[in-house]
Amino acid sequence: MRVGLILCSLSILFGQTHVSVPQNAWRIRVNNDFFSGDWKGPDGEEGINGMQSLWNSQVWTIHEMRSRSGSRTTTHIDYGLSDKMNLSITIPYFGSLEEKKSFSISPLDTSGISPDSIISRFHPGSRSNFGLGDVSLGLRYLLYGTPTWSGKGAVSVYGGVSVTLPTAERLGPYQSGSMDTSGIPLQFYELPIGHGLVEYKISLGGEFYRKIFGRMSTLRWNVHYGSFSQEQVNSPLSFIGFDESNPDSLSALIGSKHLYRHGNTFSGNFSGRYEVLKEKLIVEAGMDWTFSGRDFFKSNSSTWDNWMEYRQVKGSTIHSTKRARIRQFLTVRYQNVDPIHKIGPIPFEMEAGLIFPMPLLVRNAFNTTALRVGITTYTQMW
Repeated sequence: MRVGLILCSLSILFGQTHVSVPQNAWRIRVNNDFFSGDWKGPDGEEGINGMQSLWNSQVWTIHEMRSRSGSRTTTHIDYGLSDKMNLSITIPYFGSLEEKKSFSISPLDTSGISPDSIISRFHPGSRSNFGLGDVSLGLRYLLYGTPTWSGKGAVSVYGGVSVTLPTAERLGPYQSGSMDTSGIPLQFYELPIGHGLVEYKISLGGEFYRKIFGRMSTLRWNVHYGSFSQEQVNSPLSFIGFDESNPDSLSALIGSKHLYRHGNTFSGNFSGRYEVLKEKLIVEAGMDWTFSGRDFFKSNSSTWDNWMEYRQVKGSTIHSTKRARIRQFLTVRYQNVDPIHKIGPIPFEMEAGLIFPMPLLVRNAFNTTALRVGITTYTQMW
């Protein structure tokens, strides 16, 4: 087997800015995202507002604020099994992940044990983690047209399937004797990266390529439908919404494990690219979206199941696992791929971009803004 860098091959050169790569070509892309954002509820307001909890025969109102920030490095590897079929693997790694929570409770705790004192004791204001995310494997096949990197066609449509494996750290079990020096069970400090489910996804996408004023322009679109496996996972303990002050009693009420299935998702993206400086600088703008149905929970407590799935107060939904998020993005790419004018022996692309949400179109999700920097390179084996 011979290994060589792609230097002058025209077909490989065209493959660098398109959906697929030619046979025997490898494309390796590494993106670094730095993100932060607050939780948006079903009404578009920050946090989960107006939760009501019965405690010692008194109704308490709880407002919860959440924020999440961190950094993630995602490695995408594409390989051309043939000119029409590509194999891909996506490996995310969280360099840092932090979630902060704060609560305001009324009426104020004036005496004795109340949700105020229980929540402030057992629910830390900040949790953090790092490590491998869920790894995805995918297969993409050309359904219509010709690959636009070939220079022989302007339109291509691809179909694909993928599976995402639960390789990320998930929530650990509640263990009565596993506590810190303050007597707080260690599970309350955990911030899981994954949910422990397998996701199966089908996709359809494509691109339209042409030159405008001698410069490359591309329209690209993708839609995905995902469904999840149903698994027994460890039950997260929370005193919010329950008249309990003992974690052992709460664990017995719910059960140490419960059945869980994430709601099916419909996601996609649409973008346009234009070559501002010929064979050097490309600007891309677009949007992506994710919508999902409600999650399913089955534990020893139907009250807990309903509480986890969605929460209503006086007929108004204040929290739901039915999610929606629409984001916009803007990316600038520098190409060092021209075989005559490139710098150094290795072809590569560098990119910097901003991903920002549309706040009015985010529901039951983190309203996250991200800064992205990345690099892409190519090799070939035959």
